[in-house]
Amino acid sequence: MKGFELEYNDQKISVGINNGVTCVFISKAEDAIRLSLSGLDNDINQHVTWFESQLKANDKVKIKVVEISQVAEVIKSSPSENKSIKNKLAEYRGLKRYLEKEGLIEKDTSDAGI
Repeated sequence: MKGFELEYNDQKISVGINNGVTCVFISKAEDAIRLSLSGLDNDINQHVTWFESQLKANDKVKIKVVEISQVAEVIKSSPSENKSIKNKLAEYRGLKRYLEKEGLIEKDTSDAGI
């Protein structure tokens, strides 16, 4: 698959996702400059991060587009927002049914499409 090869000083990291998005971020907030390799894997609905570092003066960063067969180990992952919204909606529906059954709230048919 196509992906990125990052050379950061003496480290080499290869990353990519078959079905999703791969991102290389360089950001500056106040005096800190950060480098991050992350992405969204649609097959598992996860945001993944392979690499994060704070850059210093004279750091060398080189990025190449390459064919990769082995992807670096994920250091951090979290559910995508889409998955979280679906989970929250399912939890809402379950709690609503419970509260209606217990008589704590009246059955409301106006939000039947939710």
